[in-house]
Amino acid sequence: MPSLLPRLIQPLGLAHTGFPAPTDRAVPSPAIHGYRGTRIGSFSFWLDGTTFELGEPGSGNGYGLGMLKFALPCGGTAWGHDGAVPGYYSQTLVTEDGRHASVMTNAHLVTNIPGAQMYKTLTSAPCARRRPAPAPAPAPAPDPDPPHDQPHRTERRTTVRRSLLTGAAGFRAAIRATALTAAAVATVAATALTGSAAPAAGAGAPTIPAFSDGQGLTQVAGAAEVRSETDFTLTVTTPQLSGRHKVRVFLPSGYYAEPGKRWPVTYFLHGGGGNVNDAAAAPALRDDRMITVVPDGGLKGWYANWHMQNTGEGAANWETFHLLQVVPFIDANLRTLPDRGHRAVVGLSMGGFGALHYAQARPDLFGRVASLSGGIDFGLWEVRAAVLATELNLTGAWCASTTSGTGDCTGYGPVVDSDAIFGSPYAIFNDRIWNEVNPASLANLGKLAHTGVTLYTGNQGLIDGKTAVASTNVANRLNQLGIPNRFVNYGNGSALSPACKGDHTYACWAPALADYVPRLANEFAQAG
Repeated sequence: MPSLLPRLIQPLGLAHTGFPAPTDRAVPSPAIHGYRGTRIGSFSFWLDGTTFELGEPGSGNGYGLGMLKFALPCGGTAWGHDGAVPGYYSQTLVTEDGRHASVMTNAHLVTNIPGAQMYKTLTSAPCARRRPAPAPAPAPAPDPDPPHDQPHRTERRTTVRRSLLTGAAGFRAAIRATALTAAAVATVAATALTGSAAPAAGAGAPTIPAFSDGQGLTQVAGAAEVRSETDFTLTVTTPQLSGRHKVRVFLPSGYYAEPGKRWPVTYFLHGGGGNVNDAAAAPALRDDRMITVVPDGGLKGWYANWHMQNTGEGAANWETFHLLQVVPFIDANLRTLPDRGHRAVVGLSMGGFGALHYAQARPDLFGRVASLSGGIDFGLWEVRAAVLATELNLTGAWCASTTSGTGDCTGYGPVVDSDAIFGSPYAIFNDRIWNEVNPASLANLGKLAHTGVTLYTGNQGLIDGKTAVASTNVANRLNQLGIPNRFVNYGNGSALSPACKGDHTYACWAPALADYVPRLANEFAQAG
């Protein structure tokens, strides 16, 4: 923190910006009042959050800088971050060419944050028409001690939508509060936006199978990432989802040498905050006895067709994308064995839910399913809370125990309503969708009567301590229904791998997959 003073706060003249001392427990005065609350049905309840208690030193509460990607409605990309304390919420973004915008509200809903409205306001600001900037004037000599009442440069350069904040004092406070974020984001964005891209394919580049558009998917020309002839990523668009989405494919080494052979397929579903490149953290997924496909599942897609389609995420029909588009697209373009006996779905964390849900929704597609540390019992409030945490972009412990195979966790994208994915999570307001898709319900588990089911979990840490409960519930209910299953609770991980501590990381999932994939390959072989 001390380094921010000479590098950012003092040069920008942010006279009213500071950091709390270890003994401070409230927002310093004077300050515009902030209100925090929640919406229950059509009612909102508010509390004055201006004098909220700060976390005790060492309490584990913290804040980290990270980059979120924003698609602008006028085209192009911006990078930024959001932040919140009780009573206040702000978002800031910066484009590569220097446009930047910030928005802040002093009416912060703890749940049901109006993320879609704020996101629309924020991303529209850099697209507004602007007059050409005048030629820059010669820079004046720096004043070593600028007076505090001197107009701040950040107040002239930062765009803030005032409609969400009332009062001139609050407007100035918002500018000063967000200017530091804008400056820090601009520094990081410059690196992120100018980073080197993957080399373009040349004459000596590896050759991959030719894919034809279809099943509602359109390939983005020139966007394929070819690492080798057996490891490549396609980028596609679909009306079912906003933006572009990647599909990574691992082919067996003998795919080209045996042109008459067809292969079984395993679909790997990554966790929340992850992406298709997470699969590289589990080498066992590259097996010469099968094709492995890793489709994008979004930062918080939850492998579902969302209840709300008008959030900051836009169109979000992930289940349709995967089951009705990606699966037939792969079968149409690669030499697969297109039957349930030779098709499996495997996932971890958020993807563990997705795998079990997809196997239950489409038992005609998948004859094998595996869930690793999955959020697979929506009857547990802790599992529902995990979904809400991703909707509200509450990183905290979830990023500390990152599901990203790259080791990075920059958040879960735009904040959306807590009803966005599965509707209301509260029984009193009809949690019908949560119950309908709950993988642990007896009705849904009964759909796995003819499916090979495998569950893995540790039991250590904030997250796997709960996935162990969820997985145990599912295994017990499968046993109750007389459905065979293999349940591996590796506890603290010592029996699985020296690197595994029984928690929510690839240090456990990589060896768990190394245990599972050979078994899966044998089951594929036995299917004929």
